[in-house]
Amino acid sequence: MVVVSSVVMTSSETVFGSGVVDRVAGSDRYQTAVEVAALVGGGSISGVDRLIVVSGESFADGLAASGLAGFLDGGGRSGRTAILLTRSDSLPVVVRDAVRASGVAASEIVVVGGVAAVSDAVRVAVSVAAGWDGVGVNPVVRIAGEDQYGTAAAIVDYVTSVSGGVLAGSYQTVLVASGEGFADALVAGALAYRNGHLLLLSSPSAAPQVVLDAVAGVRANCVVMIGGTTALAPVVANDLSGVVASGGCGVERVGGADRFGTAVQVADRFITVNGSPREPVVVSGVGFADGLIAAPLAAADRPLLFTAPDLLAGPTHSWLRQYRNSIQEVVVIGGTRAVSATVVNETNQAVPPPAPPIIPPALNLTYASTTWTQGQVSQVVTPTVTGAIGSTTFSATGQLPPGVTFNATTGSFTGPAAWNFNATTISAGGEYACAVLDDTTARCWGSNGCWPTR
Repeated sequence: MVVVSSVVMTSSETVFGSGVVDRVAGSDRYQTAVEVAALVGGGSISGVDRLIVVSGESFADGLAASGLAGFLDGGGRSGRTAILLTRSDSLPVVVRDAVRASGVAASEIVVVGGVAAVSDAVRVAVSVAAGWDGVGVNPVVRIAGEDQYGTAAAIVDYVTSVSGGVLAGSYQTVLVASGEGFADALVAGALAYRNGHLLLLSSPSAAPQVVLDAVAGVRANCVVMIGGTTALAPVVANDLSGVVASGGCGVERVGGADRFGTAVQVADRFITVNGSPREPVVVSGVGFADGLIAAPLAAADRPLLFTAPDLLAGPTHSWLRQYRNSIQEVVVIGGTRAVSATVVNETNQAVPPPAPPIIPPALNLTYASTTWTQGQVSQVVTPTVTGAIGSTTFSATGQLPPGVTFNATTGSFTGPAAWNFNATTISAGGEYACAVLDDTTARCWGSNGCWPTR
């Protein structure tokens, strides 16, 4: 288990599991976001390179921030961007202090959402916390549209402008999720962040024109709809198929029967691209805040899964069981009201901790005859050994290079660095001898004073 011991937890709600589960939580959603930001920063908020600030009171405008974070970080390969939450009309003290402690310049901070979601007063407070003296233009960038659909499209415009209009090939794939329910967009966030995809939002019944324009603008040739037909009706797929470029997957859907099933399918998609799910993240499927801040954790190969607060969701439990042999750690985000201790226990049962390493018994070798004698440099060494390979009782005669000693009781050779090893078996040819070591490697020595090599 990888223990996140370097993250400073300050809430009484923080509970670490006794198995593979680690919980990251604060006293409220704002402090939890700060704790997750520290995890993104490698154990300290000062390790963060950039910050994105979104509303912690309404989910809509912040849903597409994961794609922006992924662009800024190159999917976690070129930076560490954390997402912080704020109240709409005031900056929480814990967030203000985190901005100060991060050392991130105001020019490296982005507010996502309109003034109704994150007021200008909050934007100013963030800038001041980041060291702005209040002179000139506020250096904290705001990305916003008329609504959540426009804000997601505005992120696409921002990314395109920053890149000079030349986007990496990964941006030919665009993810689309419902903008009227948080769940599917949140599970898409990890996929968007890790793989360099942009995330757009759509109305459940029809794709807004601003979304169609964004897909056409980046010449996307693959649009992946996240969610079932209740979340995004078939007509949305028809709308998108009219603007998607040729040469890719076209328009496809990844969705399950509900938010829990969709999260599992997105996690499988994540694995298909990125390999083993070493450290999945589990958050509540009935609240948006904890999932909103989780996307930058995907840099460590962490797909996002949902659970009910008091019961590990069936699809999530089955998925964890399926991949239990490759999972090293499960990160739970949120306090016990969001993800109960019962869910943590069920997760530990689904993904039992790895068995302790098997320690081989101490060597107890016996040698019928040990007449090793020290030889000279470049002297031909002709040891002889009787006893089958793999036996623990054998006789040995021969010569060792200068400075090498052999303990017949333990099988230990000592001398120059290359000779410090323990043998479990020894065999010999005409002018050489080989030993199988207790770590299963082998070393050999022989004529012309050769030193052993692995």
